Amino acid sequence: MTSSMTIPFSARYCRTRGKIGQRHRRLIAPGGELVTLIYPLRPGADTGEDTDGPPFAMSEKIVRGLLEKNGFVATMMEPVKAEDATAEYRIGKEILARWKLAAGASN
Repeated sequence: MTSSMTIPFSARYCRTRGKIGQRHRRLIAPGGELVTLIYPLRPGADTGEDTDGPPFAMSEKIVRGLLEKNGFVATMMEPVKAEDATAEYRIGKEILARWKLAAGASN
């Protein structure tokens, strides 16, 4: 178990997304931190209308739902600035987020 971890949050098959929060809860120690790069942000992700992928469409709402129900609290969530984007074609499609696993969360 680790106190911090950085992972990309992308290209996850829609049918297995529900396990992501559980998996991260097992990997991060209570009180530990998770840093995520959420990509690709696309319209239709929240409604299930966008099922093209991989990478499969993501949204802040989807990631919050997956992590918050597993004891994570967002401490920072910001769109990635154009000059900081991981690639030119990703401009406007990324969010950088930091999460803290609640001290009382059980693994």
